[in-house]
Amino acid sequence: MPPVALPYLDHVLADSVAIAGFARANGAVAVPSCPGWDVTRLAGHVGRVHRMAHTSVSQQLTSPPAADQSAKPPAGESEVADWLTEATAALLPVLRETAADSPAWNFTKGLQTAAFWPRRMAHETAMHRWDADRAVNGEGAASMDTALSIDGVDEFLGMFARVLASRPEADIGGSLHLHATDADGEWMIDVSQGQLTVEHGHGKGDAAVRGTASDLLLGVWGRRSLLADNCFQRFGDDAVVARWMDLGAF
Repeated sequence: MPPVALPYLDHVLADSVAIAGFARANGAVAVPSCPGWDVTRLAGHVGRVHRMAHTSVSQQLTSPPAADQSAKPPAGESEVADWLTEATAALLPVLRETAADSPAWNFTKGLQTAAFWPRRMAHETAMHRWDADRAVNGEGAASMDTALSIDGVDEFLGMFARVLASRPEADIGGSLHLHATDADGEWMIDVSQGQLTVEHGHGKGDAAVRGTASDLLLGVWGRRSLLADNCFQRFGDDAVVARWMDLGAF
């Protein structure tokens, strides 16, 4: 099989560079979307995750990596920024050069192959870039990339379906339509008896939420409120949206 997908890696690099920059200049700023964190701690988290992905792929692990004290980030703002930069620089060639079907542990119940990691690292790093950007610049934070956001909603729904497998009581009491206003992205969603069903395309749900692809991705990950934030248009039964938001807070 060919090497793992390359487009994701451009996002990993760009967003990692941005996070490192925020950490150097604004490390002590609190991150409201990650309660209890400041930008330094956020950068350390991303560096640790990049190292975990590197270990899983490079060592072709089939079980979770053992605890590694060397993966503990340093305390200083500049030191953490450098530590993150080093982690990303080590990760990218491993992801670029490893065949997609090579064994590599991940935390889901899906395929345990290297193909999982470029996509997950792109979304993980992009979301935390937004967290840091939002902490420093408020509403002036740059939006998430549109195409990556559409893919991110799909990724979220795929992972969420596996989470719901252990929650047979989960039910949102109707169908929810998510509609991206700036790209080709529509999802008809239902959760009943712990089963998530998703259909791509236009439809009429019991509730509907319209917004940019970036805002929808931030909404499904809890960074924006699908019910309360003015960046969304809502139609239909708000109770369905509220139950979806309660379920999605994993």
